[in-house]
Amino acid sequence: MDVSCKSSSRSVALLVCIIASGLSHAEDVPLYARSNGVIQFGAERMGLDSNLQIDSDDNGKGTRVDVEDDLGFDEHEASLRFSGFWRIAPKHRVAFSVTPLFREASATLSRDIEIEGDIIKAGANVETDYDVVIGDVHYLYSPLQLDQFELGVSAGMYHLIMDIDLDAFGTVSENGADFVPGTKYDYDNDGSIPFPLVGIQADFYPNPKLKLSAKARLLSFEFDDLEGDIVFLSVGADFAINEHIGIGLSASRMDMEFDADDFDDVTGTFEWEHTGVEGHISLKF
Repeated sequence: MDVSCKSSSRSVALLVCIIASGLSHAEDVPLYARSNGVIQFGAERMGLDSNLQIDSDDNGKGTRVDVEDDLGFDEHEASLRFSGFWRIAPKHRVAFSVTPLFREASATLSRDIEIEGDIIKAGANVETDYDVVIGDVHYLYSPLQLDQFELGVSAGMYHLIMDIDLDAFGTVSENGADFVPGTKYDYDNDGSIPFPLVGIQADFYPNPKLKLSAKARLLSFEFDDLEGDIVFLSVGADFAINEHIGIGLSASRMDMEFDADDFDDVTGTFEWEHTGVEGHISLKF
């Protein structure tokens, strides 16, 4: 055998050893740790049931308004969602999500409603923009890690940003004055409310390409000017197309209620329930 053949044989043998060493090392890495972070871009279809009660500091309680039934909003909406996590250490992760929902509707009131001390009579035409952005940042610590399973506990903040703009034309009484037909009425308010949350998350990897997840986050809290209850539940499955790209599907349920007393210029009650199904694309790094 000539020198070139011997050299080629040695090169091939060396290459095989390197590849085998790399594969052996990859198999030693637990499945949960094969991505340092993930960014997800998703679209969610959700069923909604929401209520508002906007009170007045001077004139007492407002009307509990069913956003879908009274103001004409759709009970089913679509929204985009941006989320992800970064594993900052073997047992430590930081996760986030942003879900914007911009809604608009028009309706003829079937009953009187009171908003911040102003009364709009039944029969008035109303147009409403109701925008909500839910932001979430939380820290996850994993007390239990196996090759195919990871259990994490979390603590963080939900941040709710609301913007409500209601225009009405009809018979209106403002600040306790007489009712005036043909009144153009406008109510506009925005507020930002943070919610602390704790939770638990379980991730199971049946094989290197599939991850199954379940999450639960909740809290009941009471401060001087804000109190509320939140429950969030989610289950999902993610499939890895290759090392850096995946697709997934999840289902979630959220129940949220708070009472604010002049918190960030918001006084009243906010109730929000939604059940959603989301499809997403994952970018892994």
